[in-house]
Amino acid sequence: MKKYLVHTCYGIATLVFVSFALIGLTRTPANAEKPIIWRLNSNFAPTSLKAEAYRWLVESVERRTNGRLIIKPYFSASIGFKTDAGLTALKNGLIELNEIVGGTTMGSEPITSFGGLPFMFPDIYTAAWWRVNKLWPAYNRVLEQKGWKCRVVAEVQDPPIMFFSKKPLRSFEDFQGVKVRTWGGITMDALKIIGMNPFSISTSELYSALQRGMVEASITSYNSATEAHFWEVLEYVNKTILSYQQSWLYMSTNAYDALPSDIQEELNRCLVDFENLGCRRLLVDTYTLEKILTDHGMKVIYPEPGITGKMAKMCKEAGLYRKFGDQAGPEAIELLKELDLY
Repeated sequence: MKKYLVHTCYGIATLVFVSFALIGLTRTPANAEKPIIWRLNSNFAPTSLKAEAYRWLVESVERRTNGRLIIKPYFSASIGFKTDAGLTALKNGLIELNEIVGGTTMGSEPITSFGGLPFMFPDIYTAAWWRVNKLWPAYNRVLEQKGWKCRVVAEVQDPPIMFFSKKPLRSFEDFQGVKVRTWGGITMDALKIIGMNPFSISTSELYSALQRGMVEASITSYNSATEAHFWEVLEYVNKTILSYQQSWLYMSTNAYDALPSDIQEELNRCLVDFENLGCRRLLVDTYTLEKILTDHGMKVIYPEPGITGKMAKMCKEAGLYRKFGDQAGPEAIELLKELDLY
């Protein structure tokens, strides 16, 4: 009987020990590594093609880092950072990744608007080469020199900025006196120089302004044109290119430096793939968006040869590019000289 009780006690003790061991295995250790949370600010809507690309990046980073780095996207700038304050938000550590549209940051660091200058590049291939080989390195040099504590890590591909209108804009004369909606600054100055009648109208008021005839045309990209249902208020997609404006993805260098080295390596690989994905999809997305517009009845108008070059020459002679270079600094001046625009 004593022998039986001893074996029984040993059995109970063993069962209790194993039970506690199993509980210990399923319980998260106190020192378990918590995921690092980053925030990504995008100006585009959650239904846009841009949002698709960012979701791909977010999912890739989480998968490749085994959930150790999680990026939370905020679309339509819902996190509250206006584009013009994008660099300041990165510098102050308020956000880790920020998409900034070229051409809208004159107030913080002018050179980062260079890619959005009007009538500067003759075609999409020249624009793409310049962005990768000239603008990207120049931006990062200036950001480092000025202590912005951030750097460009990817170009977020955009279809070019074009003219959408009620009447066809084929010849240079067709542009004269047309009431066109634009944003302010150097773009408005350029449109005045080439003979148009520009108005600065907010995005929320644009549709009704076009509907009522307050303006006859608008400059924007295919992304915004499809999101705004331009086919309901305009008739023509004009292939005269105002600019090959692009968005850039900026990253906080402080946030990056704080990451473990293996997470840095995986993040770098994801960003390279994200960049390549954007390059491959640019033409496809442009075709897709243009087809949406034409399927709804809009007509594509190709300009007479030499229009963009003529408009660039007028802007140069009016001192538009020189004024920009003098504001943006030595790096911008050297770039303009290479393009014979200073």
